[in-house]
Amino acid sequence: MNINDSSFNKRFGVCGLVGLSSLLAGFYGCSSSSSTPVTPVTPDSGEPDSTIVTTMDELIHAIREVDQRHLIFCAGSLQGTAMYGTPVSHGWKNVGYTEHFYPGLFGGVPAVETHARFIGINLRAKMALIQQWKAPYLAGEFNVVFERSLTNQEGLQLAAPTQVAVDLMTGPGRSPSEAEELLDWMRRNEQSWRD
Repeated sequence: MNINDSSFNKRFGVCGLVGLSSLLAGFYGCSSSSSTPVTPVTPDSGEPDSTIVTTMDELIHAIREVDQRHLIFCAGSLQGTAMYGTPVSHGWKNVGYTEHFYPGLFGGVPAVETHARFIGINLRAKMALIQQWKAPYLAGEFNVVFERSLTNQEGLQLAAPTQVAVDLMTGPGRSPSEAEELLDWMRRNEQSWRD
C-alpha cells in the first residue's frame, strides 16, 4: 500500500507524513475526501490487539516505502505493548513503543506511594522487556501527584516544591540551574514546605 494512494488515506485516516524534526516523524489526521467516514484504528478504539498490530504493520510498511530514516512509535493499548512482539519479528526497522501512564487515576489513588510502586515494579518490568527486545521506548504522559501541594493567598493550588524541583532538574535550557536555586531555597526554608 503506497502512502500517497487515496486508499491509504481511507484506510488510515491520514493525509501524509509530517516531519517533526530530523529524528522523528508523525502523521496528522484529516478528513477524507470520500463520503465514507474514516474510522481510524487506535489503541483506544476498542479493536482487538491483533487488529491494532496488523494495522500498525501495514502503516509501518507503507511509511517505509517512502521514508527509511524516521523513528516510528507504536502506541500501546490498555494492555500495554507486549501484543506487538519484537520489531525484528515483524521486519520493522527503527520502530519503538510508547505508552502513557496514569498511576492511581483509574482504580486507585494518585499518591506518591502509588507512583513509586508503579515506577519500581511496573516500569522496571517494562524496561526489562524493552531492553530484551532492543527497541526504543518513550514513556509519554504521566499524571501529577498533588500531595504536599501548597495553596497561595488567592486559593490557587501550587505543585509541591519537590515536584517542581524534579521537573526543573529534567527540563531544558536553564531549568537545571533553576532547580539548584529552588533546592537551595528548600534547604534554607524546610519548615515552610515540609509537613
